[in-house]
Amino acid sequence: MKFYDCRTAPSPQRARILLAEKGIEVETIEVDLGRGEQLEEAFRRINPRCTVPVLELDDGTRLTENAGIASYLEAIAPEPPMLGRSPEEKGLVASWNARIEVEGFLGWCGVEDKAAFVRRMYEDFGEALTNKLRGQLLFSYHLMKRGARPRRFVKANLKSALSGDDSH
Repeated sequence: MKFYDCRTAPSPQRARILLAEKGIEVETIEVDLGRGEQLEEAFRRINPRCTVPVLELDDGTRLTENAGIASYLEAIAPEPPMLGRSPEEKGLVASWNARIEVEGFLGWCGVEDKAAFVRRMYEDFGEALTNKLRGQLLFSYHLMKRGARPRRFVKANLKSALSGDDSH
């Protein structure tokens, strides 16, 4: 297998964590998003959507979404279970994953300088929309702090995205 990654991007981090937790070693190919490597023809042939992560299986099949990568890894290496053991736990993990992607991570994709991002949001979209986005991120973070048990590999990413400071 080959894993197309970008160490500075938030999306592949979840797949990296899952690979590490399961002890699965794969060839990793770094894609430099900062230089626009994902937009080059060579990478477009790998993933026409120009995004990471991509897990390329030995037969050439390419999984380009974290949910698909997680399902595949869980199926080939069920221990330790990262997506739940019981039907209830599996449902809760899937629900939290979808909710965090919509309410949390999507707002911070590719954002390294959070202060510059917020300033740009104010300039581009106005105060009301920026405050709404910030509110959604904080709401998701607080739910994760208080909430669901099956949250091991999502809570850390969201807390990191908010720079560990939930007072904003």
